[in-house]
Amino acid sequence: KSVGSGAAAPVDAHDDALEHMGAGSHKFSTGILPPEMMTRIDLGSNYRALSQYEEYWRHVSEDAKDLLLLTPDDVQTITSVVKSLLAKSEAVRKMGTTSLRYNMGDRTMAGGLEDPNKDWKDILSIALITISFEDLPVSLTQCRTVEEFSVVWGRLQANSRLWEKVRPRMSPDGKYAYVVKTFDDVQEEKRRKAQRRDRDGYSDDEDEEDDEEEEPPALPYKLVAPTEKMDVWSFGALLFSLCSGGSLFHVGFRGDLRSPAAFADLHGWTAPHAEKLIQTNIGDPLAQDLLLKVLVPEEDRLANMDAVLRHPFFGPSSGIEAQRILERHEEQQLILEETVTVAKLTTESQRRIEFSTEKQCKIVFDEDKIVVPTC
Repeated sequence: KSVGSGAAAPVDAHDDALEHMGAGSHKFSTGILPPEMMTRIDLGSNYRALSQYEEYWRHVSEDAKDLLLLTPDDVQTITSVVKSLLAKSEAVRKMGTTSLRYNMGDRTMAGGLEDPNKDWKDILSIALITISFEDLPVSLTQCRTVEEFSVVWGRLQANSRLWEKVRPRMSPDGKYAYVVKTFDDVQEEKRRKAQRRDRDGYSDDEDEEDDEEEEPPALPYKLVAPTEKMDVWSFGALLFSLCSGGSLFHVGFRGDLRSPAAFADLHGWTAPHAEKLIQTNIGDPLAQDLLLKVLVPEEDRLANMDAVLRHPFFGPSSGIEAQRILERHEEQQLILEETVTVAKLTTESQRRIEFSTEKQCKIVFDEDKIVVPTC
């Protein structure tokens, strides 16, 4: 779901919004987001911007806080019981019976239940053992049916995962907050509305209220227009992992950025940084060349996946372009092998190097006096 501005909206229904929203799906991984999807808030000069961001995501963060009131065992138990209740209620409806026998492990509730929703709260209380239904968050205890409870429960879980991805990350010194941007999908939403209008056959007048522009939410950044270059970056992050056995940043099991330092690295990503990381971790020259055109800031990145697939990495190594890349890589390696890096020089060492350089120049140019520069 998306609001009038096209930015991602909090999940408020157990439907497709749980899976796909304007850059707000809980299923995306922050570890493959491109640099243009990250922004930094200066808390010293613009602390209000952080408040705006948190207010925008308030409904999501509140759902996450509600879920934190429960233990992992409670979450697992509720998920299992609700799934069982819905399945058995649906079975009763299909069979057209007026009774239902509930089996909850060692606890059995038997008897005629004409309404499948009749005792579902008691069943949950019994299953939870340490707490009762009334001890659950208010958003859950207000539910009147098990179906409604299931919708709210799904929303809480989805929003909890989403908030973990988009919540602000503070720098260790407390000066900055790093946050994930959202997409501007206004045009896409208008296209979908037009399709629904054509499909359902109602007039523009009937949909006038639905088409009214809403006030854009206050966010500390400009919404990002989705482009193919974002897919190119995500592909590059995957290719880097496949070729190096590691990841671009410090990520967790689900591929999400783990530390504020990782968010800061992504926000401050540069081409020199990419070059150093790729040359250090990737051995394949063709993969190196491709990644140096993919894992770079947006303005320098390949435009789309067609351009990516035309790269010699996906063709035979005997190709002309592939051979050029391999030869250039070999030349660079030879230069590196012949290069000696001196991290620190004493005054005496520096004097000796300067003297030996002058001596060599005199030999080369057959001159007694060398004037710098020589060319």
